Amino acid sequence: MEYAREFAENISLRYTVAFLELAVGLAIVLSHRSLALGYEGVITVIGGLMVAESVFHLLASEEQERRVIESIDNELFLKGSATVGLALGFYLVTKGFTCF
Repeated sequence: MEYAREFAENISLRYTVAFLELAVGLAIVLSHRSLALGYEGVITVIGGLMVAESVFHLLASEEQERRVIESIDNELFLKGSATVGLALGFYLVTKGFTCF
């Protein structure tokens, strides 16, 4: 997690990534305004989470960033988030190829 610590310390990188993530998250939320059960809702929730994370990065201090990074810097969290990401990716790919 050395990269994450450098990310927390480099304020220009933090703001650049946060603004890009905010733009992408807002684009997703504004183009998918559905919270219905199904893949449309999953996409909207992912966009909303991106907006929330980008706002945190824009407003958090360096110390707050460091505390968050330290709290998630463990193997169980990394494996769990990777598993959730792979499962959501598989679900969305499956829905994307079977919709047509």
